[in-house]
Amino acid sequence: LDLRVEWYSVVGAWSYLGGVVFYSIAQISDLFDLRPDSHSLLVEWPYIHGGFLFAVGGCFELVINRVFTSPPTCFVWWVSVLNFAGGVCFWLSSLPSIMEGALAANTGIFGTASYLIGSLVTLWMWRGEQFGGALIPAMNRAQRGADTSL
Repeated sequence: LDLRVEWYSVVGAWSYLGGVVFYSIAQISDLFDLRPDSHSLLVEWPYIHGGFLFAVGGCFELVINRVFTSPPTCFVWWVSVLNFAGGVCFWLSSLPSIMEGALAANTGIFGTASYLIGSLVTLWMWRGEQFGGALIPAMNRAQRGADTSL
């Protein structure tokens, strides 16, 4: 039983962390009345970078869980697809040359719903002791020994 964490799990996790940092910068900065040049630097660009990193993290989940070569028979498959969809929607909704107004807002709403549903499925995975989620499958394969008590 191979329980090593692969490099793509680490890169995927760092991508999500970077996305969270960029999105947090944008959301906090958007609370203030900024000059247009500062708004672009502290709000618009961090949303674009954060959304891109969320999409990259979702790509790594698709690869890690072999979504392209396996049928949708387990929760981790669905979590990977939903997280990827959420990341792509966040990224697209932040690109003004592609989407504006209601289309961008609806795409962001769809991305949020994808992450929400993916998180709910992840909670079901946790109930089944699948603590690695979609990024660290080695934790999902680990087994408790007979002498281990809770």
